[in-house]
Amino acid sequence: MIKTIPFAIMVLLFLSMSNNTGEPETLKWYSWDEGYEKGKKTNKIILIDMYTDWCGWCKRMDRDTYAKQEIIKIINKDFIAIKFNPEKPFTYDVDGTKVNGRQLAGLLANNRSVGYPSNFFLFPKSKKIFLESGYQDASRFQNTLNKYRELKKQED
Repeated sequence: MIKTIPFAIMVLLFLSMSNNTGEPETLKWYSWDEGYEKGKKTNKIILIDMYTDWCGWCKRMDRDTYAKQEIIKIINKDFIAIKFNPEKPFTYDVDGTKVNGRQLAGLLANNRSVGYPSNFFLFPKSKKIFLESGYQDASRFQNTLNKYRELKKQED
């Protein structure tokens, strides 16, 4: 009996220090201003999900891709995720310059016409921006995330 008490205490201590509550992890979305600054400070890849409220494929990607635990874990670990709707009447700060949503979308897309959803991968150090346009299911998007993580390793 005496030998089991220290083991039980160790198990309880371990469980109390663990962050695993059994609850599913949630995806941390940032606004542009907060996420862009955080990405620059941490040098993490900034993932910008450009969507609109009327886009059915955007809603499907939220429901079928961004809701998957394997996607959430990868993004929360290695990316700063920004949800961006260029049709909203907001002003965004890009390195001291104030722009509206349409202007920011144009900067991200390098003034090319893009559809919805579009995902941009911004590397803060080099300022490189990569575009992945269109809906991606969880499996394909996981491959996309891994591709940009590998590119980031090469850059660092």
